Amino acid sequence: MKPPLMPIPVGGPFYRVGVDIMELPLTIHGNKYVIVFVDYLTKWVEAFPAADQTSETIATLLVNEIICRHGVPDQLLSDRGTNLLSGLMKDVYALTGIEKINTTASHPQTDGLVENMNRTLRAMIAKYSSLHGDNWDEYLPKLLFAYRTKYHESTKESPFFLLYGRDARVPGDETLSQRRSPYMVDVDDYKSELMISLTEAWDIARSSISKAQKAQKKQRDKEVRVKPIRVGDRVMVYMPHEAMGKNRKLARPHFGPYRVVEVHPNGVTVKPVDKPRDATIRVNLDRVTLCPNELLDTSWLGKRRSRK
Repeated sequence: MKPPLMPIPVGGPFYRVGVDIMELPLTIHGNKYVIVFVDYLTKWVEAFPAADQTSETIATLLVNEIICRHGVPDQLLSDRGTNLLSGLMKDVYALTGIEKINTTASHPQTDGLVENMNRTLRAMIAKYSSLHGDNWDEYLPKLLFAYRTKYHESTKESPFFLLYGRDARVPGDETLSQRRSPYMVDVDDYKSELMISLTEAWDIARSSISKAQKAQKKQRDKEVRVKPIRVGDRVMVYMPHEAMGKNRKLARPHFGPYRVVEVHPNGVTVKPVDKPRDATIRVNLDRVTLCPNELLDTSWLGKRRSRK
């Protein structure tokens, strides 16, 4: 069952930041991971090659490259990876005042912005690698510059403009060959004009993002089943990883039945019908289907006492 789309509201630049980790072929420099951070308003992306994906590496990048360059984000959105929920990371969140938001368990696609960025970045790297070899960590900054200066459909601007309030000068731009103006720029005037232009650009970006989210929600909600999942319903849960290693012809990735004990805006909490004392699990709605009628609930049946 596909749940209604829950658009994530955006604030100011680097108010909400998404983070994810992408694995790529090992380079001669020993890097095989990319730690990706994306700002929800401007769509500005930061991506760093790394030899590992430990909490120490992520914490160092968060502090040195995000906080020290862009300020402390109010919220950090990611999946439930242990390297992002470790004691070290919790200390970083507490010390900096960052609110950590986790995507639904077994459904990292909730963070669609970072997922889309990963797909785009992976495609760019693959295309470039076919021409220049597999040392993607050497040309990653150039690919990021190309993305940051590209027009973004959802914001109607480039990430570069939304962050800096001006268009980037690129190699080949005729303005590079022109002499700089001999006149000094008044700092106060520049600051005032910059704030006005940025405020207008951010307002336009928020409006454009909101319109895009509404359009996506409208399309997604068309696919939502009319009958909702309620507390007490028996459901089957899609768990493809649990079926791995079994005979493919016999493997059934839907497990259950489970009993719904709590309903959330975009997911449910369930527990096994036949093992009601087992721990509950929380899953996204699109991994849940109502049980067919032929799957009878027999959890209440105990051992029958023999008649004497």
